[in-house]
Amino acid sequence: MPATPDAFRLGHFAKIIESSDDAIVSKDLDGIIRSWNRAAERLFGYTAQEAIGRSIRIIIPADRQGEEDEVLARIRRGQGVTHFETWRQRKDGSLVPISLTVSPILDDAGAVIGASKIARDISERLRLEALADEQRLISEKLNEVGALVVSSLERGTIVQQVTDIATELCHAEFGAFFYNVTDPQSGQSYTLYTLSGAPNGEAFERSGQPRSRPVFAPTLQGRGNIRLDDVTTDARIAGNLPSFGLPDGHLPVRSYLAVPVSARAAR
Repeated sequence: MPATPDAFRLGHFAKIIESSDDAIVSKDLDGIIRSWNRAAERLFGYTAQEAIGRSIRIIIPADRQGEEDEVLARIRRGQGVTHFETWRQRKDGSLVPISLTVSPILDDAGAVIGASKIARDISERLRLEALADEQRLISEKLNEVGALVVSSLERGTIVQQVTDIATELCHAEFGAFFYNVTDPQSGQSYTLYTLSGAPNGEAFERSGQPRSRPVFAPTLQGRGNIRLDDVTTDARIAGNLPSFGLPDGHLPVRSYLAVPVSARAAR
């Protein structure tokens, strides 16, 4: 027998749901999952077999459980939720940012019997937005440096401003800029520095010049950049317990980025 129009529509609708790139889930008024499409499997890590029959709260982080209470209350009143941005938790415990739309499901008599939820992963959008914000910040800070150089030729002022900006752009807790100066009369060379964000400048001053220390020497001697996510795990440093190659009393360093700065050769 040929399929009835209603059966055709239902079958067609089911295929659309299964092929959707968005996670589409239905639940009853107790929050129990009744359907779970393939995109939901990909997004949250649970198979349909694992999810159906369990509470939707399995994908809601502990600190956001109240959101489900509010959503269910709105659904019972026949109201929905549109493009609500929040976070949900995958099977492996990781969090994913989503845009969530929830609509009430009605029976033939018009009574609310459940809810349909459409969740869209917005990780990439948030990443691009954060990148754009970072680029805008960098441009603003470079403009600040340019304006400062135009308005002042005082080296200490310029170096301090550069140190402050670099520390901010790197999201570092503190930063320092070391630079060598040669006394024109005596010909002696000595090192000055500027400091930004350090909670205890005196501790930094008491640490002395770090040129010979393994964690600092390569950059200060102009041999290249150093970037360490965790200085305590670096083979050159980890063996130097308890201070990990830092001067005694130095401010604690965990992640570390250093870049040599060279003056343009005189012509």
